[in-house]
Amino acid sequence: MERKRISISLFSGIAGLDSGLHKAGFEPVFCAEIDPNAQATLKLWLSQQGITCPVGGDVTQIDPQNLMRDLGLMSGELDILVGRPPCQSFSLIGKRDSLVDSRGLLLFEMVKYAAAFMPKVVLIEQVKGLKSASCLKNEKGGVLKNLIAGFQELGYTVSYEMLRAADFGVPQIRDRLFLVASLQEKFLFPQPTHFLATNWSIEGTFFNQLLNP
Repeated sequence: MERKRISISLFSGIAGLDSGLHKAGFEPVFCAEIDPNAQATLKLWLSQQGITCPVGGDVTQIDPQNLMRDLGLMSGELDILVGRPPCQSFSLIGKRDSLVDSRGLLLFEMVKYAAAFMPKVVLIEQVKGLKSASCLKNEKGGVLKNLIAGFQELGYTVSYEMLRAADFGVPQIRDRLFLVASLQEKFLFPQPTHFLATNWSIEGTFFNQLLNP
């Protein structure tokens, strides 16, 4: 019998990434979410799916080595580590305090957990502002550069891409940066499955007629 692929999510929110991974055949063995309301929704989703999975809170208060032992895992056994670290300090519509804001530093918790578990793949979702966010040396794009370097030092091959939700069938014009670190070959991002929202215009559409009667 083929072993079930397993996942761990940090900054799990209301199970957005976990839900997608579960549909793709992954079974979560641990999730972490500090917000009580989001955690309640996460636990409800796990229950509805019939998944028995421990849920933690503050990822900075969890020792990855102890967690790995408690889960009965050895380094390298985890299939995928995923996370959506807080984005407020990188967002283009915020103050953009980057790593000066303590929330920005949480991004590197993904590297810390990866160093312990050494998962086959790490997946991170972030706002597009991360691509240009300055590090503490005030180098534009330095945060992303340092994040990539952290994974590369562990032996990962890293690729990242800006994806637009509408290009993959989601009814939202939402851009997100996805970073994939792999211990195997470099990850190739999929081509859009729907129309290219980046080239879309409302000129001549029904909506334009409503706006300009």
